[in-house]
Amino acid sequence: MEGWRENHWRGGRGEEGWRENQWGKKRATCWKDRHTANKSLLGGGGGVDGCIHEAAGPLLKLECSTLRGCETGEAKITCGYLLPAKCVIHAVGPVARGKPEPSDEEELKNCYKNSLILAVENKLRSVAFPCIATGIYGYPSEDAADVALGTIRMFLEENTDKFDRIVICPFMKKDEDLYLQRFPQYFPLDTDDDSDVYVSELL
Repeated sequence: MEGWRENHWRGGRGEEGWRENQWGKKRATCWKDRHTANKSLLGGGGGVDGCIHEAAGPLLKLECSTLRGCETGEAKITCGYLLPAKCVIHAVGPVARGKPEPSDEEELKNCYKNSLILAVENKLRSVAFPCIATGIYGYPSEDAADVALGTIRMFLEENTDKFDRIVICPFMKKDEDLYLQRFPQYFPLDTDDDSDVYVSELL
């Protein structure tokens, strides 16, 4: 990735002043990109996928074309280009159509787990996730929230010093309300256990 960045990326609008003006205090070092149409990673989908590709500019699609796609549950990383982020981590969620199978749940877990592994490998201290696979792929929001928060919690218990912040970015108000309801179950604000995993701020 570093070689690609040196050859193709000249910083775009990623200067700190632009980030501050556009995003205020709510900046993430790394965005996680959900692909809702296919496994090509070429930005042909709608929703978060299309928005990220549009905001990042054409070089993101160009770099994605070198990755040879991405299988369901896997994750791959690219530069962030014109986004106020260093990188985009791309993952493909399972197509559940409202009735997820056990294999779909495992693939959804792998989306989050493999994305977090890539973030650690690339020394990214912050990562932001949308609600993976809950749009056109039809994974029920309630079940997807439990998978997401449970997987993130388990990963952090084994990697307590790897992240400064993990942000969930729901697209719809109902998902935001759902996550705010679920957060205390997985990340209690006040806990008597010995875990170093906790929630200091809900964004």
